[in-house]
Amino acid sequence: MSNKGNVSERSLANLKPFTKGDPRASSAGKKGAAVTADIKRRRKMMSEIAMDILNMPRCGRDLDVIETLEDIKFDGDGNILSNLTLQEIALFAIARKAMEGDIKAMIFLRDTSGQKPTERVALHSDADMEEAIADIDAIMASLPPCTLGGRTESIAQDDSLAHQ
Repeated sequence: MSNKGNVSERSLANLKPFTKGDPRASSAGKKGAAVTADIKRRRKMMSEIAMDILNMPRCGRDLDVIETLEDIKFDGDGNILSNLTLQEIALFAIARKAMEGDIKAMIFLRDTSGQKPTERVALHSDADMEEAIADIDAIMASLPPCTLGGRTESIAQDDSLAHQ
């Protein structure tokens, strides 16, 4: 048994659970509830501060109105100059990566926008697994090449799923 703080091993051995109707149980419960409420209050405050930071404008002037991605102003290094919130800047930066072909950025944007697919595939045997892999390979092979970030690539992989 570990010794926490200055509590002796003997004291810990004498601990007994509260019995029904014990007035000490109510007191201990109130103390525990107060600590839990304080922790929740602090977490909520930190969450609200984080949201305030995300919603702060980059500059002290009015936020720029962005209706299309072309409305965003960049400097020579690709940094966003438009007056947007930190949250908007982060999302536009991720969108830019997605447009350059970053699959993880695409998935992040899809999931963050509420479009995350939920898939449930029930495979009962190795034959089911092989059939599912063959179906996926056939679908991917039938997809036309796409252009991502100036590169034309085939969505189908060189190796089929069955070889991985």
